Amino acid sequence: MLVYCESKNDNGLVIFDVYSLDDLREWWESRGFSVPWNEEDSRSLIELENVKWVKQKCPREGKWYELPEEFWGNFKYDLKKFNFHSKDKFLLFRISAKYISEQEVDFVQYRVYKEWKI
Repeated sequence: MLVYCESKNDNGLVIFDVYSLDDLREWWESRGFSVPWNEEDSRSLIELENVKWVKQKCPREGKWYELPEEFWGNFKYDLKKFNFHSKDKFLLFRISAKYISEQEVDFVQYRVYKEWKI
């Protein structure tokens, strides 16, 4: 899935935005989540916590990444945190996940160097 790094900090918090909501829907449906995809929900930000990365190979703000399916298997997803129907609904965030692997990620290998015209 093609994502844009909106923000990251040194504590392992990364915020990605998706290039395509259609891609996010396909990804969501492929995960087999107990909560069905909601077509009314246009939020696209993904909050990833506790991500570990190889030194000097972290995600960079303002850069694009093509994250493969196996990357997403290293997370525990919290589908209640940003629930669309909650009274404290977050307007931007759709998904929250916590990294559960001890393996450090090399984000450089996923970096997309082509300039995208969006």
